[in-house]
Amino acid sequence: MRLLTVTGLAHRFERSGVSSLSEPIQAIGNLDLHLEAGEFVSIVGPSGCGKSTLLKILAELIEPSEGHISCSRAGGSLREVVSYMPQTDSLLPWLRVRQNALLGARIAGVDVQNAEREFDRLTDQFGLRGFENAWPAQLSGGMRQRLALMRTFLMPREIMLFDEPFGSLDAITRREMHQWLQSVWTETNRSGLLVTHDVEEALFLSDRVYVMTGRPGRMHDEIDVNFVRPRTVQLSTDPEFVTMKSRLLESLEVGMTSD
Repeated sequence: MRLLTVTGLAHRFERSGVSSLSEPIQAIGNLDLHLEAGEFVSIVGPSGCGKSTLLKILAELIEPSEGHISCSRAGGSLREVVSYMPQTDSLLPWLRVRQNALLGARIAGVDVQNAEREFDRLTDQFGLRGFENAWPAQLSGGMRQRLALMRTFLMPREIMLFDEPFGSLDAITRREMHQWLQSVWTETNRSGLLVTHDVEEALFLSDRVYVMTGRPGRMHDEIDVNFVRPRTVQLSTDPEFVTMKSRLLESLEVGMTSD
């Protein structure tokens, strides 16, 4: 079932600190996408093409200049349906693990008692058992990201938006996080939209991958990813995976030069 539909989306940023005669920056231009219920979709594209801007628009942090966004679950606001994880973990250093995990639910006005029960239930699954009262500074990079993801999961939203959540991690930890997120994801009925620069990450995690052009960003290509789940690390050496990765890289290169 179609959960989210975006048509003709465009966004312009006004230039600040310069002459009012300067042209605004067109970040996104005439972009279309859709997301099915229970689907995990990735978006790849060159730096500056508007990927993060798109997620902020969907999280209602930015109002688009043009276009239409519809959601079959929305009761007038995407904020009732969407949770958003930015590029950095954004953990508050003066709050312990439990308080950081529950912060999003508190801000969203979710029943905190239910969120606390979910925290206790998910602590093992998120690899944080025994660290409930630790400070963020006492956690490894992977644990910080899992905590940030738990904060996102504890908001009972059907669509989760991820803006390069593993970009700051080393290759080994990133691969472990891919395996971990896949195992967590298969137990939920949620939909996900992931922005990433890592084409292997996109192929490993996703049901579909969108390729964006250079700025102003629009969708240049759409690739279906039909590998059976659960996916193992050996998938990266599968000939079909290698072929799909090659196609994705070629599409990225063509998209960067598209008018």
